[in-house]
Amino acid sequence: EDGTGRSDDYDEDDDTRVSNTFFELANAPSVSYRVQLNDDNGSNDKGNEGTIVPDRRMTNNHHEIVIQQDIQGAAEKHTGGIVWETAYLLLNYLSELIQHPKADTEHKEVTQTEEKLRSYLISTATLDPTTISTSRRTVLEVGSGCGMVGFSLHKILQLKRGMERGEEVIFEPWQVILTETGQVMDNLRRNCQRNYPKVSLLSTLSPSSSPPPSLMVCELDWTKYREHCQDAGIEPHSVDLILGTDVVFSIRFVEPLLQTMEYLSHEETIAILCLQERCPDSYALLRTKACDYGFDVKDISRNVYDRFPSCSFGQNLECKLLQFTANADPLTKQKQKEKTTKKKRKLGYLE
Repeated sequence: EDGTGRSDDYDEDDDTRVSNTFFELANAPSVSYRVQLNDDNGSNDKGNEGTIVPDRRMTNNHHEIVIQQDIQGAAEKHTGGIVWETAYLLLNYLSELIQHPKADTEHKEVTQTEEKLRSYLISTATLDPTTISTSRRTVLEVGSGCGMVGFSLHKILQLKRGMERGEEVIFEPWQVILTETGQVMDNLRRNCQRNYPKVSLLSTLSPSSSPPPSLMVCELDWTKYREHCQDAGIEPHSVDLILGTDVVFSIRFVEPLLQTMEYLSHEETIAILCLQERCPDSYALLRTKACDYGFDVKDISRNVYDRFPSCSFGQNLECKLLQFTANADPLTKQKQKEKTTKKKRKLGYLE
C-alpha cells in the first residue's frame, strides 16, 4: 500500500476506464440504475457484482430507476443537475447491506454501527402493519439532486419487502424523504413522476395523511432548515438514517449542513455521506467541525472497498464514505454545545 491508501495491485488503467465511464454518464441526457435483488437470502458467492449497476439505457423495467439529468442547470446554476459517481457507490453499499449476511471485519466499531444500519434497512422488509406507529423508519437524503439515491433505495426496499413477505407491496413501513433547494426541485419532481407515476406530488410535498406517505420530495435549504422542515411536516430529531452524496463542495455550506443534520438526528441516528474531495478545505472543515454538533465521524471507505467488490470502483475515484454517529459521551456533548454557543454569541449570532 502506498501513501494514497491504494493497494499494491493498483492499476492506473482502472482509473482511466472508470473515469471515462462516469464522464459519459455525466454527459448523458438520462441515466438509470438497475435494481435486482437475490432471492437466496444473500448467499451469493459472486457478491453483488452485476446485480445493481449504473446503466444509461431507457427501459420499461419496473426494477430500473430512470433519471433525467439537468446538464445545462448543472453547468450554469447549481450542482444538482447530474448524478455524481458517489451516488452509485452509496447505492451499491446500501444494497450490499440489505442483501448479504453479516460480514466479519477487523474494525469492530464500524461493524457494530453497520449492523445497526443493516437492521434499519432490513427490518423494513419484515415489519407487520400493526407496528407502523412505533417501528416505521425514516430515511432522509440531503442534497438529493436528480433523485437517483433516494428513488433507487425506495425501490430496493419495495422489492426486498415483496420478496421477504411474498406479497404485493401495499404497506410500506418506511419513509424515504428526498430533499433539495428550490432551484433543483422542478427536475427532482419530474423524476419522481417518471419513476413513481402513482405517487401524488401533493402528498409528497405536504404530508397531511397519517401515517405520512412512504415517499416524499421536499424543499430543504440548509440555511432555512427549521422553516422548511416545518413546512414539510418533518419533526426535529425524527430521522433514523441520513444520506448524502457529494454535498460538501463549499466552505460556507459545511456548518449549515451539520446544523441541519443535528436538527434531524436523535441519539441512535446514523448518517452516511459519500464524498469526493472536490474542495479539500470544505472536507477538512467537515471532519473537524462535526464534533461541535455532537457527531463522531469515521472513514469507512477502505473497509467497504475491501469487503464489497461492487463498491471497489470508488477507490479508483478516491471517493470517501464517512459514517456519522451521535457522540456517546454526554459530558463531551455538553462541552461541545457550550463551546459552540459561546462562539456564536461572540460572533453576534446570539444575543
